[in-house]
Amino acid sequence: MNLQNLALFVTCLCSKQLLCRGDGTEKTAEDECKDPSNIRIVSEEELSGKVSKLGDEIWLAILGEVYDVSAGSEYYAGEDGYGVFAGRDCSLSFVTGDFTLEECAKGLDELTAQQLVSLDQWKSFYVKHDKYEFIGRLEGRFYDKEGNPTTEMEDVKEKIASVPRKKPAEGKS
Repeated sequence: MNLQNLALFVTCLCSKQLLCRGDGTEKTAEDECKDPSNIRIVSEEELSGKVSKLGDEIWLAILGEVYDVSAGSEYYAGEDGYGVFAGRDCSLSFVTGDFTLEECAKGLDELTAQQLVSLDQWKSFYVKHDKYEFIGRLEGRFYDKEGNPTTEMEDVKEKIASVPRKKPAEGKS
């Protein structure tokens, strides 16, 4: 099992939700884990239409992973605050706190490895959240049209992996 498939497997185990294929059929995350080539690929055009106009779905992407956050419409609907996340990948804004379209358009080149770890922790929030559903991978900056990680995503993963993890505190005597 390569690193990409292992990461997908862990994501699937954590999320335990229904995933949709491009043909509109549904299957469980367990099914998805068995064949990661079936992950739904979302275009930027499709994502940009998921901004809750008149109560429609709200999707966002973080590090190229797309989530349905419609259950949190009180946070993600509208044009202010977290509403900037709706319909796009605003990964940088999760770290900088600058919720503007200009910030969303920027890459992650200037982030330190520790900042990328923080961004990855934000992604974990969506993976683990009971109300938010994983939709698929966004074709573009982080994943290609087959859903494979791009060079930029591989670089991000390497930087995250380079950060030493804190060891659990040992019991006091």
